[in-house]
Amino acid sequence: MSDKKYKSVSEILTTVIKHPLVNILLVFSVIFMAFIMQQARNVASLENIAIALSFVLLTVFITQTILAQSLKIHRQEYLDDKISDLKNIIVGSNLSWLVNEKYVSAVEAESETTWIFSPFMMNDVQLNENIDTLTANLKKGCRYIFFTADRPRNHKAFADFKRRIKFENGQVQVYFIPASDFLFVTDMMVFGVGGERERAIEKLPVVESQFHMEMDKLHTDRIIGIGRMFMERYNAHVEK
Repeated sequence: MSDKKYKSVSEILTTVIKHPLVNILLVFSVIFMAFIMQQARNVASLENIAIALSFVLLTVFITQTILAQSLKIHRQEYLDDKISDLKNIIVGSNLSWLVNEKYVSAVEAESETTWIFSPFMMNDVQLNENIDTLTANLKKGCRYIFFTADRPRNHKAFADFKRRIKFENGQVQVYFIPASDFLFVTDMMVFGVGGERERAIEKLPVVESQFHMEMDKLHTDRIIGIGRMFMERYNAHVEK
């Protein structure tokens, strides 16, 4: 449904209803109705007048209800059409890789093993909006492996993590990588590691951004390869 069609159905009706001339017409209609009722009393009983008035009021109520429902339906159709247009734009522009926080949380909730690469572990422990999902996953027995730069602030962040969040021995591991070898500048998460569908999602490098980028299989495999290299080369830095 086009914008033009939507306006012809809802906005025009709304404009007409709110027009001053319509309000004046309603006032005169009430006066005219009072005059008619006064005249009707001379030819009809009060009971018949009450029945007729009730019928008129019922008709007006039904008409208003139908009109309101019609406007609601057309408005919903308009919104659905706009949502469909946005989906087509995303698919047509090859933007299906752009995902939001809600999507990331849903993917994380289904992940039994999650790897998180973060230059500052504080982002994941203290500022991570998905901390509730992480906590729920740990309660289910899921595993987390963190890869972060070997800096004092990250050691402190992990100490805070162990103090705030309960988990079993070996369920959470942290690899502290020398800062000179840790080249990640944004948070990178790999979900479902070792499962049928491994998915790498990177937070966009924009301050206060709520969006992430989901990688294809080729780049996901490369990120997993980097994680395995860290495990082999820096296993002495693992925390259990």
